[in-house]
Amino acid sequence: MLVLVAACGNGPLTLEEYAAVRIDVTCDYLVRCGVTPSIENCVATRGSVRFSTDLLAAVEAGRVRWNGDAAEDCLDRLEQVTCDRTSESYRHLGCEPLFAGTLGEGAACTMSVECISNECWIEGCTDACCTGYCAGETPPAIGRIGEVCRLSGCESGAFCENSVCVPLRAERETCTYESVGECAYGLTCVDEVCAAPVESGQPCSFGSTCRLLGESCTPQGICGPLGQNGDVCISSNHCASHYVCGVESRCVPAPRIGEPCDDFTSACFDAGAFCDVATKRCALPKLDGAACTFAHECESSNCIDGACATCTAN
Repeated sequence: MLVLVAACGNGPLTLEEYAAVRIDVTCDYLVRCGVTPSIENCVATRGSVRFSTDLLAAVEAGRVRWNGDAAEDCLDRLEQVTCDRTSESYRHLGCEPLFAGTLGEGAACTMSVECISNECWIEGCTDACCTGYCAGETPPAIGRIGEVCRLSGCESGAFCENSVCVPLRAERETCTYESVGECAYGLTCVDEVCAAPVESGQPCSFGSTCRLLGESCTPQGICGPLGQNGDVCISSNHCASHYVCGVESRCVPAPRIGEPCDDFTSACFDAGAFCDVATKRCALPKLDGAACTFAHECESSNCIDGACATCTAN
């Protein structure tokens, strides 16, 4: 809470304050859990929170409203999250919506977040920056068991299945994907059955889920800390965030800006950097008007007809 008190003073957090504080709170958590080796490393690799230029333009135009109270609650919750992947606090790490749309039913929209209902219907267009219309006037709410959850997620003790909230599955019940969070707290999906994950220091095999966020199945075959710079590895899964398994089977920093990289899936070390397929080197996101191949190359997250663009700029 000390970080928040220093940042926000009196009244709700502004968008700028949230962006500045979020990286500090996030890095404290990731260092505590062993995902990244230090605060300095975390800040260098993640940087401040970045919102798309489309979203910022929509806020500036009044089409989207910033919720500073929800932002402050979000940071409070993050400070309390455990490193246990199966815990309730980790599963419900997602915050209440920080942005709310102001456009009513039938209003023209390019993003769902602009709509009160959080639903922008865009028909017959798969490109970026297509214009649709807002559907509905009711803000989405967290679903209870038996209620619809297509846009809002489910209450504690439930998960979203076929757009309806259903109870978490008990031990030995069948499950499909761990990422969905189908199993009861304390359990994970192992070979399509809800079971306990592997505890720290216990034997594991490739594909095992270790209970703690900052651990993986190490080359020694036990759940242990992610590898730091110079540690032995077999794959990059054994290495801490923004480190890769190098040619000598040791964890090394991912390529820096300007250094060679393999393809668009390659990790880059510096905050915001990506592997530019045109140059095969790590680079920062491009401004509007720059040539692009994929949306993630652009600061706006929109690549339209081979150029970066902001949808709501005008």
